[in-house]
Amino acid sequence: MAKYMTEATGVKRFKDQPGYSELTSLVHAWVDNRVDREAPSEDELRTKVQRLAVVVDDLADVAETDLSDFLDAVTRELLTQVNTTQEIGEAVVSADYSPWIKDRWAQESSDWSFWSTYKRLLQVEDRPSKMIRTLEDDVKNILDLAGDPTVEGQWHRQGLVMGDVQSGKTSNFIGLMNMAADAGFGLFIVVGGHTEDLRSQTQERVDDGFIGRRSFDIDARNQSHHQPRGVGKIRKRNQSVISGTTVESDFVAGSDRTQLGDLDSSVTAPVVLVVKKNSRILEKVAAWLKTAAGGGTLSTPLMFIDDESDYASVNTNKVDQAEATAVNRAIRSILDRSERTSYIGFTATPFANVLINPDAEGDLFPHHFVYSLYAPSNYLGVQTYFSDETRDKYARNDLKDAESTFPFRHKSTHVVSEIPKSLERAIDTFIIACAVTDLDSGTRAPRSMLVNVSRYREVQSQVHRLVEEHLSAVVSVIRNMTPESIEGAGGSALVQRLRNRWSTEYSTLKYTWSDIARVLPDAVESIETELVNGDTAKQRAQSAEVRSRSQNDSGRRFIAVGGAILSRGLTLDGLVVSYFYQRTQLSDTLLQMGRWFGYRDAYKDLVRIWLPLEVMDWFLFTADALAEIRRDVSVMRQAHLTPREFGLKIQKHPEALKVTAANKMRHADKATVDLSFDRQSVETTTAAIDQASTSSNRSALRDLLSACEGEVGDAGLPASRQLVGAASHVAYSRIGRLAVEDFFGSFVPGSGDANFARNSEGASFVSEYVRSMDPDLGEYWDVAVMSGQGSTVEVHPEIKKISATRRNKASKVDASRPYIEFAQRRLASGDNLYDIARNLDNGSVVRWNERLAARSSTQSVRSGLATGVNVKLGESDVCAVIDRPILMIYIIESNPPSTDLRPDRAYIEAEDSVIGLKLTFPALRKSDGSVREGNKKTQYVVNRVWMQESGLAKEDRVQGVVGDDE
Repeated sequence: MAKYMTEATGVKRFKDQPGYSELTSLVHAWVDNRVDREAPSEDELRTKVQRLAVVVDDLADVAETDLSDFLDAVTRELLTQVNTTQEIGEAVVSADYSPWIKDRWAQESSDWSFWSTYKRLLQVEDRPSKMIRTLEDDVKNILDLAGDPTVEGQWHRQGLVMGDVQSGKTSNFIGLMNMAADAGFGLFIVVGGHTEDLRSQTQERVDDGFIGRRSFDIDARNQSHHQPRGVGKIRKRNQSVISGTTVESDFVAGSDRTQLGDLDSSVTAPVVLVVKKNSRILEKVAAWLKTAAGGGTLSTPLMFIDDESDYASVNTNKVDQAEATAVNRAIRSILDRSERTSYIGFTATPFANVLINPDAEGDLFPHHFVYSLYAPSNYLGVQTYFSDETRDKYARNDLKDAESTFPFRHKSTHVVSEIPKSLERAIDTFIIACAVTDLDSGTRAPRSMLVNVSRYREVQSQVHRLVEEHLSAVVSVIRNMTPESIEGAGGSALVQRLRNRWSTEYSTLKYTWSDIARVLPDAVESIETELVNGDTAKQRAQSAEVRSRSQNDSGRRFIAVGGAILSRGLTLDGLVVSYFYQRTQLSDTLLQMGRWFGYRDAYKDLVRIWLPLEVMDWFLFTADALAEIRRDVSVMRQAHLTPREFGLKIQKHPEALKVTAANKMRHADKATVDLSFDRQSVETTTAAIDQASTSSNRSALRDLLSACEGEVGDAGLPASRQLVGAASHVAYSRIGRLAVEDFFGSFVPGSGDANFARNSEGASFVSEYVRSMDPDLGEYWDVAVMSGQGSTVEVHPEIKKISATRRNKASKVDASRPYIEFAQRRLASGDNLYDIARNLDNGSVVRWNERLAARSSTQSVRSGLATGVNVKLGESDVCAVIDRPILMIYIIESNPPSTDLRPDRAYIEAEDSVIGLKLTFPALRKSDGSVREGNKKTQYVVNRVWMQESGLAKEDRVQGVVGDDE
């Protein structure tokens, strides 16, 4: 390891070397300005670092050997940063969305100095340049959706921003505040958590990223200090932000900080309040704003940022208005205090938010936008820790002894007399991780451990005392030993235990036991324990203030023992070891308990998590459910739908795990959705009618038919063509699957169709199923262009005549991309499928005759059993008979206007080439021909819009389940 990385040599850490900041800034500028925008290779980066170092004055007198070590360390640090990637988020917006930020950003007169300063702070903190660029794009997009604060008159917007646990949502909303202040928002209210710990933590982040000074210095007792921090150290001119709250104190209406007079006329700087999610506090803020507005409403644009908006903000009472929950009612009262308001909820677990009734007047449903943030490539999430490929590295499930010590079901009076051996192993691992950190970083970098085993404060206190006693015993032994005695093979049982931990967990790293022994006494000396719950909040706040004032907060090592406060929002700096023995039946609560998620670039190889195998699987299930919500949002965006127009569903765990608290799901219901289409038919329920879509679909159909004709003309292929039925449907048999896949790649569906709507990658639920089908099952398709009773249309030069299909009562839906909705959400005639399948010999003769005989017997028809002339099978029978999937294509026209007088009727002429589809899939079969069961049906919790769009809702009741036979 280079000198600059080793504290024992007495040489300072490489980041403290004068010239580090200038050199890295130059390198980042070079990376940002690369024409190809690609990340440089290690060799390219190393060469550029060496060349740029020559122009940095502070490095001119550094000895050649030390400079080489320094540049090597800088290169490795930058390599991680420049190779980190992050996708820009996706938005679903309301129909009244009016973009404005792009034009404002381009104006030379626009001043974006708040944002520029915050961006510079992120650069100084070595945030990867690509992450900063993505953050800027995300913040601009969210601000664009939040509304233009310069627009006069009364307006109100509500939106939701979804991210991952510990993924940087706070950085995002602080960036949003800076850019919004530049744009003209003058008042910011940030709900920073439901406990004082979380609020204070959020206030510190706002101090750093927006206010620019320590907020407790703003207190009347400390007026002389005004200590700059964060952006305050970077601002080149006098920019001020007024804070009505501090790290020490929540909102107090009568304090000096909140005596601001008329906010509309006397305040010229942005005002920010960081408050708890507490109804009494929020009600006081609402009353204060009313007074500040002279009893009326403010004209100052207000941005309300609701962190963890799924917690307590949702109205969970049965009566929407009169008995809304106190927090929900207080938030809405605050929003009423300004003519121009933007409410933006941030959460990693949006289950409760998407289940809000969108029709409930005044509630906090994200009517105007939903924005989905994407985590960068260096984010460590559920899949990183718990997938089959990585769980052995990070996860430890040896907790069988934990149940007897703190059972899953215990009471507040439960007595804990000793800690289990599994917790001892976790603590020992933390001690070794601290030693490795000292060897690795060259300074006492912060490290922490989490112990979460009970929701009761009394039990937490007992566990904390026992952990403290255990740690004290370890420290007392190690403190009195020399590195040589620790290294020796004949050490005490404690030393042997620690050595076993090193051997089990970290011996594959570059340090030997001799290296660990050398630093172990210093490593254990600084470790503390801390009880983190409501009983210790004041004591911990005072201790944190002392550390902050004395600048001794860096490099802290501690074991945090707690429960609820450790379960949502609280960030533990340098968290490397977690011991988690909790069980919750709520998916959103469970995921928020994972404080180990986030960024661990410098020490991800040290991270270890003790938790039950069952709970680990629950984490994976919950992460999959959230990923599905994100995919739905992507589908919504591609289909140009609004949050009110698209139904959202959340997968329900088959056993005990619930989506969220029952009172947050009172506007939800349950439906069963089939994840496989085998033995089923699926058809488009809507059709695109805008010119661009119909033109694309016309081309896609022509290309498909050209491919079919080409295969028919190739003697070496099994394809054939024939006319079927009295209507002369044009039917192709045994067409290669690639032609069908290509068609789906170009086909543009109508909006509002969950099965066919595209996601961000251009795929749909149906097209993904087609692509993933067993090649033996989906190698050949039957394709039919259906002829109806309407006007004659030309679809391909080789096909002389096709008549359009007339649809009764097709309704036009006006949206950003208009579409029609078929009556009863049905497209095809019931006999069409039978005619195509039977005439193309799709399915074995044995299965056809068996089904015909069974259906004839049921109908008591004894004639024609051998041929089935007088009997036609239903759809479920045909699905069980066929061997090849079938694609049926309909050219749609509407009845003449005179026959349909409804105001929302759609008049579609045949030449408009509006296309609908019906697909039918065979059963999955084993080699012996017997049916192989596909994916099991999955139960979802669904919101009201989903029930309406799926055709299942009638008088607010689910009438059936998706996937059942008719």
